[in-house]
Amino acid sequence: MEEFFSAALAFPTVLYTILLSVVFIYWGFVIVGALGLDVLDFDIDADGLIDGGVEGLAEGAAEGVAEGVAEGLAEGAVEGVAEGAAEGAAEGAMDGVAEGAGGIGFMNFLGIGRVPATVVLSLLVLFSWALCYAGMSLSGTLGLGDGVIISTGVFVGALFVSSMITSVAVRPLFPLFKVHLATQNRDLVGKTCEISTGRVDGRFGQAVLKSEEGGELLIQVRAETPNTLRRGSQAVILGYDREHGEFQVEGLDNLLPPGA
Repeated sequence: MEEFFSAALAFPTVLYTILLSVVFIYWGFVIVGALGLDVLDFDIDADGLIDGGVEGLAEGAAEGVAEGVAEGLAEGAVEGVAEGAAEGAAEGAMDGVAEGAGGIGFMNFLGIGRVPATVVLSLLVLFSWALCYAGMSLSGTLGLGDGVIISTGVFVGALFVSSMITSVAVRPLFPLFKVHLATQNRDLVGKTCEISTGRVDGRFGQAVLKSEEGGELLIQVRAETPNTLRRGSQAVILGYDREHGEFQVEGLDNLLPPGA
């Protein structure tokens, strides 16, 4: 046991040991209900990727230009200013775009967004700690020692390998955290419904809308008069009045060309 704690508190394993302790404390709070699973969750979408890339492009270009100008001025040559600014802008822009896209790509690789970030990071830290501990133990067994180069290599290698293991480990969890969005009223626009009342006008009317799952939804419908909508008539939902909670409908026969 003494050897275990000695290895766990030795560099570089101690860095992962600290992170693992934080993970255990967090899950302890989750168990008692003080925190939620989604405390670190955030959305990842295409807009974020584009915004990150554009922001990185602008910041990188600006920093590159400033560095290039400063370097050119220090050398005292106008030609150096122009050349340094151009090179700095190009390098800074590429670095900014690569950094923004790379960060999003790595998070997608780990499954963050489809599985709560806290779950993914907890597995990543756990696997990293185990691999780092095993790597340093193996290094001592092989007589490689625990020098800075060996320790740094084991630390980085553990993080790299654990990221791949985490990516595979979280994939079976995707269905468990799939978000099912409720159907909203605006999603019903364009669908066909069946009138369930004897008439439909600007103040009265109901219809039955069948869902894709086979269920039925009773909705309030309104239509301009005069019309031919009666019980059993097919109508198309044209819009939704949020203030009154009513759907505007039109007879399906009126929307079809003659002879259709």
